[in-house]
Amino acid sequence: MDSSQKKGLRRKIVSAMVLLALLPILVGLFVTSWKGTSELRKAIGNNFEGLAKEAANKTDLAIQKEISGLRYLGSANDIQEALLDVRSKSFPPSRFAEKTSLLPGLSERKVLSMLNRTLHLPEYGSHLHALTLTNNVGLQVAATSLNPSRQTAFWGEETWWKEAAQGEREAVFLGGIYAVDADKREYLFDLAVPVFQNETGAFLGVLKASYDVEPFLKPFIYGIRFGTTGHAMLIDSSGVVLICPILPTGSHVADPQLMEQVASRSPG
Repeated sequence: MDSSQKKGLRRKIVSAMVLLALLPILVGLFVTSWKGTSELRKAIGNNFEGLAKEAANKTDLAIQKEISGLRYLGSANDIQEALLDVRSKSFPPSRFAEKTSLLPGLSERKVLSMLNRTLHLPEYGSHLHALTLTNNVGLQVAATSLNPSRQTAFWGEETWWKEAAQGEREAVFLGGIYAVDADKREYLFDLAVPVFQNETGAFLGVLKASYDVEPFLKPFIYGIRFGTTGHAMLIDSSGVVLICPILPTGSHVADPQLMEQVASRSPG
């Protein structure tokens, strides 16, 4: 074997030894990188999940507070007396034009004054938009604002009234968002609770509150930030944006696969 063949063989052996030495290092680096990325992703996911749960809990507590406030308002003496006065008056809804009242003038002013005072309480800020009170068959007793699209003051066929008037004391209607005007610049959602007589527990009517979506949800969502550009948004199960610092309320998340993953009960 001449010297050139010996050098070539020696070079191959050295190269093989270097590769064998580098292989465990490369494998180790790959495994370390993969585990590090996986752990980092898990840590970020856990952190985000914690923030999401915190925001959801705060929103839920705010909703429960509003429900308790509506029930308390429904137990007020003026509202109880007014609903008792009109409880037996189940006249045909067609007889009641939008501005027709079931109550005598003084009683109507007292109830409407109470609803308006509630509407402007400091704790409601700018998020309570309107209050509507009906009797036991769905006829409007008083409201802080009128809906010009309504031909009558009968609400008994509306979903919010039917769900709140089921006869259960703990019944609550929580509706989806809807646009106030054709320009879709302002969105509302409704809460409705039944009103029962304080002494006997008899069903007297339904009290509905309409809330401005953005002022109500903004304190719970806008404060959540990730890094310098990351932000949180709240969407419903159908992909409608409820509130987001960038996307307008009422827009849709276009990726159904993303929605399916986000709405999954399994974390990940």
